[in-house]
Amino acid sequence: MTRILLACGISAGPWFLCVALIQGLTREPFDFTRNTISQLSLGELGWIQVSSFVITALLAIAGSIGLRQALRGAPGGTWAPPLVAVFGASF
Repeated sequence: MTRILLACGISAGPWFLCVALIQGLTREPFDFTRNTISQLSLGELGWIQVSSFVITALLAIAGSIGLRQALRGAPGGTWAPPLVAVFGASF
């Protein structure tokens, strides 16, 4: 189970970037040089980016649980998991 949770954490970043890249390239007025990725959450297809934020958050939080299990008693095991969880919650 720990490996699955760690894999979730590892996949959070690529998932977010892939969804944002696909949306940014397919939505007509969007320009990566002028717009932020969070602006993709606006408009008719905004639900896709909002869902991406939620899924990324859940993956990062799952990764923090995996880190807690994997780093139990090791250096970094005290602070790394909560910091990754806060990062996930910020999404």
